[in-house]
Amino acid sequence: MYRHWPEMTTNTGKTLSRGMDLSHLTVEPNATGMPVVFKDFNGLHWNLNPISMGGENVLANGMWNILNKFDRRAFRTSSVFCLATLIWVLLSQEIIQIVASGSRETRVLEFIRLITTAAVVSGLLYSLLTKQSRRFKRDSDERDRVEAALKKSELHLRAAQELAHVGSWEWDKVNKKMSWSDEMYRIFRIERDEFKGDPAILGKRIHSGDRAVFQRMIGVLLEQGGPLPHPLEGRIVLPNGDVRYLLSMNPAVDSVSSKSDHVIGVIQDITEMKEKEFALRESEERLREAEKVAHLGSGTWDLRTDTTTWSDEMYDIFGRDRTLPPPRFSERPSIYTADSWQRLSVALKRTIEAGEGYDEELVVVRPDGMVRDVRARGAAERDESGEIVKIMGTVQDITDWKKAEDRLQMQAVALQSAGDAIAITDSLGCLIYVNPAFTELTGYTLDEVKGRTMRFLNSGMQDNLFYRDLWDTINSGMVWRGHLVNRRKDGTLYNEEETITPVKSSGDIVRYFISIKRDITEQIRSERAMKTSMDQLRELSLRLENVREEERKSLSHEVHDELGQVLTAVKMRLVDLEKLSPTISGEIVSRIRGAVLLLDDAMTTVRDIAGRLRPGVLDYLGLVAAIEWQTELFQRNYGIQCQILMPLEDLRLSDEQSTVLFRILQEGLTNVARHAGASKVQVTLAEYDGEIIMTVSDDGKGIRQEEIDNPRSFGLLGIRERLRPMAGTCVIRRRESGGTDLLIYLPRCK
Repeated sequence: MYRHWPEMTTNTGKTLSRGMDLSHLTVEPNATGMPVVFKDFNGLHWNLNPISMGGENVLANGMWNILNKFDRRAFRTSSVFCLATLIWVLLSQEIIQIVASGSRETRVLEFIRLITTAAVVSGLLYSLLTKQSRRFKRDSDERDRVEAALKKSELHLRAAQELAHVGSWEWDKVNKKMSWSDEMYRIFRIERDEFKGDPAILGKRIHSGDRAVFQRMIGVLLEQGGPLPHPLEGRIVLPNGDVRYLLSMNPAVDSVSSKSDHVIGVIQDITEMKEKEFALRESEERLREAEKVAHLGSGTWDLRTDTTTWSDEMYDIFGRDRTLPPPRFSERPSIYTADSWQRLSVALKRTIEAGEGYDEELVVVRPDGMVRDVRARGAAERDESGEIVKIMGTVQDITDWKKAEDRLQMQAVALQSAGDAIAITDSLGCLIYVNPAFTELTGYTLDEVKGRTMRFLNSGMQDNLFYRDLWDTINSGMVWRGHLVNRRKDGTLYNEEETITPVKSSGDIVRYFISIKRDITEQIRSERAMKTSMDQLRELSLRLENVREEERKSLSHEVHDELGQVLTAVKMRLVDLEKLSPTISGEIVSRIRGAVLLLDDAMTTVRDIAGRLRPGVLDYLGLVAAIEWQTELFQRNYGIQCQILMPLEDLRLSDEQSTVLFRILQEGLTNVARHAGASKVQVTLAEYDGEIIMTVSDDGKGIRQEEIDNPRSFGLLGIRERLRPMAGTCVIRRRESGGTDLLIYLPRCK
C-alpha cells in the first residue's frame, strides 16, 4: 500500500526518492488522525508531503472529509450545472433569435429540448461524480483496512520477536549503516541513543572467544556488503556479566542479489535453548556414565517392526561394533549360551503373551569368545488400545559381582578355617562375627559375644591410656598392631598379638573393624628364655673379653718387662765379653757381635708382640697417643697413607672406653688392609654433645650392603658387641664417590 508514495521527507529533512520501497516502515497517525507519518527501525520519522501529489488529488488534510460528503456535493454540483446550462441557453443570442422568430409551438419544443438536454447532461454528470465518489470511498475503506492489518501485523511482529527473542537488522550498503528492530536493543542491552547505525558497537558485547568470528563478519559487511555466513552461533557478555548465546540467520548466498542495496538478517537469543541443550547433554552424559559405572545397558524391541535399539553400554556388554545395528530376534540365539537362550526365550514369550516382566541371570558369549555373566530384566509396553507393541529392558554385566560373590564365599570358608582368631565389629566395637579359632582361643562362642564389645576379655593388665591410644588409632582410619594380655572364659591369662584394621565406606567413614588375634604366650616364653640365654651369652662374652684383655695386658707386661729384662741382661753380658777382645780371638768376637744383633732383633720382636697384645702406650699415655702409634705402625706395615684428626689433649676416657675404641680402630684398619684396596685412610676422634665420635674412612672400593648385613661378618659383629654394653652405636655406610665410612658413637661415662 505504501510502497510508492511520490515523495516523503524525514523529521531531519531527508527526502526519499520517488518509488522507494517503504515496506519496512511502521505507519503512525499524524495530528489529524491520518496515516501519513511513518517510523523505521531506527526511530526515524517519515512525513508524507501532500504538495508532491500534484493536481491529481485534493489536499491531503481535507481529502477524506470531502470524500465522506461527496455524494451530497455531487447532487449540488449537478443541479448547479443544470441551472447554469439553462441560464446559458436562455441568455444565449441564438436561443433568443429562435424564440423570437419561431412560432409558439416551436419555441415551446425548443425550450423543452434544451431543458431536457441540460437535465440529461446534469444527470450524467451526477452519475459520473457519484461513481467516482463511491470508488474513492471503496479505495479509502480498503486503504484503512490494509493500514489496520499492517499495523496489527507489525504489532504481532514486535510481539513475536519479543516472545521469540528474535531481532531483525538491515544493512544499507550505500550509506554503510545498519538499522535494528526493537528486540535487537533488548537482546544486546544497548540504548537507542547509543546506536548510530555502526555495527562495530556490538564489539563491546561480543565474548572474547568469539571476537575473531565477529571481526570477520564486520569485514564481510563493510568490504563485501554481505551476505553473512549462515547460520552462525556466538556469545555475548551483558553488562551484568551474564553470557548469552545468539544465533544469526541470514538469506542464503544464492537468494541475495549482489545488486541489492540492502542486506537483512535476524538474530535470536537461544540461551534458554542452549541451556536446555546443555542440560540434556549433561543428563545424557550422566546416564551414559551411570550405565558405564553400573555396567548397565538399556534397549527396546519393537515387536511390529522387529527392530531393536541399544544404548552404548549394551554394545560394550555384548562386545558388538557400535556402527552396526543391534541383532534381530532371529540372531539372538548366537549371543547367548544354549541354556541361557532357552530360559530367555521362555521369559520373552510370557512377556509378549501375558505382559509379565522377566528377571533372568544369563551367560553372554561375545564375538571374541569371551563369556560374561549378565542380569537381564524386561517389561512390556502397550499402545492406546492395550496391545503389547514393545519390550523395554536392561542388561547388567554382573561378571565382577559373580566373581566377588565367589571370592566372598571363599573368604567365608577361609575365615571359618583360619588358624588365627578373627573378630568383626561395627563402628562402635560391637561384635558381629567371630570364627571358630576365636572360640578356641577365648572359650566364647558367637552366640555368647554377638552384640557385645570385647571388654569381656580385659584382664586389667593394660591401663586406660593403652586402650585410648588404640581407639584413637583405629578411629582415625589407621591400622593398630600391638601385644596385650587378655583373659579367657575360664579365667586364665594369655598373651596375644592383635591387629585391628578399619574398614571404610566410599565416603571414607569407618564402618567396621576386623581384629586378628594370635596366641603368642608360648612364643613370649621362648623369646624370654632366648633373651635370657642371649644376655647370659653376652655377659659371658663380655666377661671373656675382659678376661682376655686382662690376660693380654698381663702377658704384654710380662713379655715386655720380664723377657725384655732377660734379653737386655744377656745383651749386657755379651757386650762385656766383647770388651775382653784383646784377650779373645777374633772369631769369638765376631760371634759375640752376631749374638748381640740377634738379641736386638729379639727385643724388637718382643716389643711388637707386647704391643699387639696390648700396647703400653694405651695404658701409660692414653687413647690419643695409642691411636697415633697404631696408625704409624699400620702405615709402616701396609704402605697405606694414614691421616689423623684428633684433639690436642687426651679425652680422659675410662680404661674400658679407651680399650673398646682402640680395639675397634684395630679391627677397622685390619678390614681396610684386607678388603678395601685403599690408598688412604683418615681417622678422626672428637667429642660432641657428651658423645665420643670416632670415624675410620678409606678411599677404597666400598663395602656392599650384603656384606654389611651378612651375619657371618664376625669383624663387624665383634664391633657391635663391644659397643653394646656401653650403649654405643656403629654405622657403616658406603659413599657414592667410593670408599667406606665406619662411624662409632659412644656416650661418655658419667
